[in-house]
Amino acid sequence: MKIAGSCSFRRSAIVTLAAALILSLSIIAGRRTSSADADSGTLQLVDPVPALLNGPAITTDVNVLATNGTPVQGIGADGVSQIVLIAAAASAGEQFTFEVFNDQGQQSTSIDNDGALGAVGGASVNQSQITVDSVTTSQGPLAFAIYRAPIDFPRPGGMDANSSQRAVSIHWQIAGTPAGSASVTIIRPPVVLVHGLWGSPSDWNDFNPMLSDPRFAITRADFSFRIGSEISTSVPSYDITYEADANSLGYAYNAGQVAMQIESSIGTFKGGANPISMPVAAVQADIIGHSMGGDITRTMPLLETFASDTTYGRGNVHKLVTIDTPHLGSPLATQLLRDANECVRDTFATAGLYTFFSVTLAEVNITLSGAIGDLSGDGTGAVLSDALEALQPGSTVPIFTPQIPTTYIAGAMSTAQLDGLNNPPYLVIIIQDTCSDDPLANDLTVAGWPTVLSSQSDAIVPLTSQVNNATGITAAAAIHSPGTEKLGFLAPSALDAATPNPNRTIDLLNTPVTDPTYTTLR
Repeated sequence: MKIAGSCSFRRSAIVTLAAALILSLSIIAGRRTSSADADSGTLQLVDPVPALLNGPAITTDVNVLATNGTPVQGIGADGVSQIVLIAAAASAGEQFTFEVFNDQGQQSTSIDNDGALGAVGGASVNQSQITVDSVTTSQGPLAFAIYRAPIDFPRPGGMDANSSQRAVSIHWQIAGTPAGSASVTIIRPPVVLVHGLWGSPSDWNDFNPMLSDPRFAITRADFSFRIGSEISTSVPSYDITYEADANSLGYAYNAGQVAMQIESSIGTFKGGANPISMPVAAVQADIIGHSMGGDITRTMPLLETFASDTTYGRGNVHKLVTIDTPHLGSPLATQLLRDANECVRDTFATAGLYTFFSVTLAEVNITLSGAIGDLSGDGTGAVLSDALEALQPGSTVPIFTPQIPTTYIAGAMSTAQLDGLNNPPYLVIIIQDTCSDDPLANDLTVAGWPTVLSSQSDAIVPLTSQVNNATGITAAAAIHSPGTEKLGFLAPSALDAATPNPNRTIDLLNTPVTDPTYTTLR
């Protein structure tokens, strides 16, 4: 089974157009008319995406290499991005030796920390030193090589924790004689925040101090746009007019939306919307996924478009930090789908919070899973929705790229936060009075709610599900989301500045992707 990318609706078309416009402008602005105008003491740094690509690899056509691509001054540290190095030669056949030096001015001994070199058309880019011959091009004799980014911005030991940039230098020799050196600025990948079920970008408004941290270029994905008019039928069905948002639909639909927005964010980052305000090469972003946002990000590798040529076949996600994500589902989602809780469902729907197992979109006559349907599970992994099952080891759903290194932040509600149900808000009183026959309405009490989740939780997702039956960082006294407070559970939520989560997220972004904290799923 292959999960197709989400259908092209108005919002996705706008996002696609914006990304294409950004990409087109960068190509036009960066197109080089001549490479031979540089003397032998200079080195040109050129982003090959997309103008110099042939499939997922850099072209071997030397005339294309000599005249196209976008000049850059730096690179995002994602282990995937590449820069074409172009040096002028006196004649074809001259022997050029390129070598990486670290920020201490020493010859590099770590391609993980300092990046790697390779030959155009070579099998790999994994050397600290490489020798190539100059060739004849339409722009005169030139030597070409490839520089690949370090695997991550932070190096082991925390030496880069307070930095927004670091640098390496590329030295080169011609026939054994030193000819010059050029600096490559290394910066952190862009960061994209992905909200969750029934959420919006505003959910992150209190996620400080991270939001204002100048070390990071942060954007927010948004799949809260209205799609209700496109829904013809749903399971469960509703008598009211659909006023649903995309955040009520499932992983497959929203994964396509979010993937395009991440691509757009990377495009603006490449153009200079980054901590050094300079053009850089970059193909991947770091993702912070809250709640279903983490599941959506994990679903993106199932899209056939994910491992695109413009990411060298590796996808556009460098690493993922999940916050209160139901990796193994939530019993609450299962309960909401029960016929016995129809009244609670209908009450939520009047506020635009729809419980969908599936929906049919009228214009294209396609049936898609709903968010609550995808989130259904027992929280331990014994019972999972099809969407969650597709993310598990041994799934028959094909993966088109290596899985995303992922780490977990979890929330554990305190007794004091649960005690807020002793003095419930008006919404809870309405639910309990109107839906007195529904089990969920009766369980919305201090004594009843823990039985719904059957284990320690953030009031919405069991702790075992948040850490994917593994080990994560747990924030004590934190409920699931700002929306959870409307049900009577007391603040703070997982995205509040009052919790350790913003600083813990920064710490995890400062943790190398090779650290055991990160697990490559599936």
